[in-house]
Amino acid sequence: MLEIELDDIGPLDRPKRLPTVLSREEVRQLFAALSPGPNRLIAHLLYGSGLRLSEALRLRVKELDVGTSRLHVRDGKGGTDRTRVLPERLHAPLRRHLKTVKAQHEADCADGVGGVSLPDALAEKYPNAATASPAPSTRCPKTRRSSSPPLNLNP
Repeated sequence: MLEIELDDIGPLDRPKRLPTVLSREEVRQLFAALSPGPNRLIAHLLYGSGLRLSEALRLRVKELDVGTSRLHVRDGKGGTDRTRVLPERLHAPLRRHLKTVKAQHEADCADGVGGVSLPDALAEKYPNAATASPAPSTRCPKTRRSSSPPLNLNP
């Protein structure tokens, strides 16, 4: 079309992007800057287990295997399942977090607000699922209660 021979173009130079790697001291400073709580725990899971953020936020209690120091990621990137190492130093913080969350869930259930919204058919099939422990809402509970009415997924 332009009548230019391709031999004259030469090789293409692609820019090389090297990943940013933090030193051990920088990692310590980063974790020290995070306040104690769920956010720090999630950051430790991201760093220590190599989880993606979406995987860490969707992690369920039944996917943690403290006995073998493993966690199972379900439906990760590309729809794949994989097993990751659960660092031993996270065993105690995870147990404390789950104990606190369970106590909060039980208190909320006692107040009549500890459930989650379920589609009508599912709510009929499993009447106790909305308040069962651990309910989906108990992994990372909200710091304050919602004032919005329950969702009606089947109008």
